[in-house]
Amino acid sequence: MIRKNWKNQNVDLYMLAYKITKMLEKDDFNIIVFQRENGYEIFAEDSPKYKMNGTLHVEINGEPNDFSINLEIERKKRFDFPLLLTTMFGGGYFLLKHLKSNEVNVLFIKELCEKIDKIVSQISK
Repeated sequence: MIRKNWKNQNVDLYMLAYKITKMLEKDDFNIIVFQRENGYEIFAEDSPKYKMNGTLHVEINGEPNDFSINLEIERKKRFDFPLLLTTMFGGGYFLLKHLKSNEVNVLFIKELCEKIDKIVSQISK
């Protein structure tokens, strides 16, 4: 999970959640948004552009001048095979597939962080 904090930005959290949602919709994610007492939760999954093995969970918490965003990919399938077993069959195919999906997730989260930084700077007052 990645957590980023902002202070003294004066950001409308509704607008922030809206812009993040629209950005994810452009990438063809299926999205569910919940408004909570102190922020928003966004769940996104099944984008044909990004081959993630899980659901993206974006949490926006706080107030306009002091808020944080948590980003996490909640994996659909756990890697339950013993390490020895994964390397015995297919020359480590399952292990390689698992590691590749981790790499895709990390790159996606990094790209998403950069996009969210741009959104915050655009809508801060």
